[in-house]
Amino acid sequence: QTPRRGVLRFLAYEPGHRRSGQLLLDTAEAKVRDAGATELIAWHYDHTYPWYHAEHACLSGRLEHVHALFDVNRYLPVNGELVLDWPDYEFSLPETPPVSLDWKWSEPLPTVDELELVAYQGKRQVGICACISQSAFQPTPAVLGWVYIRWLHVQRNLRGHGLGRYLVLVALDAYRQRGYRNAVVCSMQENHPARLLYTNLGFRTVDRTCAYHKTLS
Repeated sequence: QTPRRGVLRFLAYEPGHRRSGQLLLDTAEAKVRDAGATELIAWHYDHTYPWYHAEHACLSGRLEHVHALFDVNRYLPVNGELVLDWPDYEFSLPETPPVSLDWKWSEPLPTVDELELVAYQGKRQVGICACISQSAFQPTPAVLGWVYIRWLHVQRNLRGHGLGRYLVLVALDAYRQRGYRNAVVCSMQENHPARLLYTNLGFRTVDRTCAYHKTLS
């Protein structure tokens, strides 16, 4: 790219070992400078790294000492992302809007259920909700029963009329019938309509994450 960009996909160190964290960061910066890069991005959404809570994530707010290390080294936070969950979700299905639904189930792994729920008006696709078992990213018994909402989209002129809410709840109800009881989703912090939708359904913010950018001198 122009300018050339260095990418730091993951950095962590034990609290209390700041010198180790600084050495890792200094070494990374030196290597990308040597490669001719003029900027460095860390934990960036465009270069996602799969880890503890979702398909991908920026730097977790729980790693506050790592955030502080980037702040001290004059990195700027970008691309804030929220992680929201809804344990033991319960709800009543809303009234059906004037759409037809196309169900596309798949099982890419033995413990993974994947759903693509598509809404149509006539032959025109007007919305989609895609979900997958959390165990697709965390092969551990602790996440059995958790469903991750990967994608929700509603045609622009139909937004604000309950179609997105309907698709999410119909999808979660279908997973509930398969034994799932908990849900998780990620949303960009500036996507206020998505945050409004999910929090009014019952989701709660459990982590605030972000990426970092630095122009190299």
